[in-house]
Amino acid sequence: MIQQFELSLGATLMVEPVEHTGTAALGFWYGHGSRDERPHERGCSHLLEHMVFKGTGRRSAARIARDIDRVGGVINAFTDREATCLYCSVPGSAAPAAAEVLADLATAATLDPDELAKERQVVINEIHAGDDSPDERAFQAFVRRLWGPHVLSRRIAGEVEEVARIDRDRLHRFYRERFHPARLVISIAGQVPVEEVIAVIEDALQRSAGTWPDGGAAASEPRCPPDHHAGVWRERDACHQTYLYGGRPLPVERTARSYYELALLSTLAGESMSSRLFQNLREERGLCYAIGSFRTHLSDAWLWSVFANCVPEVREELIDALLDELRALRRRPPDRQEVAEAAGHLRGSLIFAREDMETRMRRMVYQRRTFGRVLSFEEIDAHLDGVAAEELEALAGLVADTDALALVAYGGDPHDHDADTRSAA
Repeated sequence: MIQQFELSLGATLMVEPVEHTGTAALGFWYGHGSRDERPHERGCSHLLEHMVFKGTGRRSAARIARDIDRVGGVINAFTDREATCLYCSVPGSAAPAAAEVLADLATAATLDPDELAKERQVVINEIHAGDDSPDERAFQAFVRRLWGPHVLSRRIAGEVEEVARIDRDRLHRFYRERFHPARLVISIAGQVPVEEVIAVIEDALQRSAGTWPDGGAAASEPRCPPDHHAGVWRERDACHQTYLYGGRPLPVERTARSYYELALLSTLAGESMSSRLFQNLREERGLCYAIGSFRTHLSDAWLWSVFANCVPEVREELIDALLDELRALRRRPPDRQEVAEAAGHLRGSLIFAREDMETRMRRMVYQRRTFGRVLSFEEIDAHLDGVAAEELEALAGLVADTDALALVAYGGDPHDHDADTRSAA
């Protein structure tokens, strides 16, 4: 059973004890990401995620790494459009030590100017690495077409010139506002000595009491829902493959029931090897190497998306075939066997998820954010069992409406694909 605790300075702790494992996963979560940055803060979320690892008042960057490495653990972090997370996986007996390290990063990062100068360059290198990936360029082209000038279409790490402008004062102000403990949700799953973990986190929170602005965390600016744009775009790039990304918003009620209906539909349409897209376009027709679908669940928009890549000569054939497969979801709605097989696939994935402590740790936060509470595994299983094929027809009709789709075919123009300057030598 998941336990919840209210800690000092407004922080929240959720713990899911798991007796049959020898490991623990811990995450320190903040409900803000790149879309929540003001214009003068662009790039700060991702750069701050890097900088908390560069030293605290009690630890150097090297000691942070050693304190986790010496117990056989792994520590990392990520920033996405709506969240920032510092997380760690360790043997269960080391959970209090890991909690102390993460709490130290979250509450006592020094943001040393010399370290900032170096880490800015590291992040700029990371941005350039993304620019060197045609798949990443294709995805960025897709979100720009889908969301237009909305903040969601921006690169999560920011642009090079934005990161280069971030100085220590700006980043420190951002840290004090965005990492306020009142914004903090801590999620822990596994073999955990709960009282010891609480004690070390409380100690770190109380030591940081004078760090944060008076009066608690300032209210975030309200998020502006995106407008979505539809169409088919072909963008040229000197790469050997054409990368397809497409997606559309789904105007459905954002409930647990509709979440698992979408999971079932996406699984049978494109999220598994037996899916329609994979079997018909890759296996039967050989039009592509990779093809599939994925879901994005934002606080104010749920999207269903597809991806594929192919040689340039079959780009137009693949686009036509992909659109026809989507339209076929209306002509030939999911049948009982497809839904049952998709439910079986997801039920198997759920068993794997129960065995993985990091997945359990992430699940608690994602479900709390999406549904307002954490669903039991039994509830999830009931949702998968309870959806009849005919209940998916309306949702399948939305996905089949290709007039609402934003689709980008990026790179590898079939008429000049040999004119790649990088292969001319």
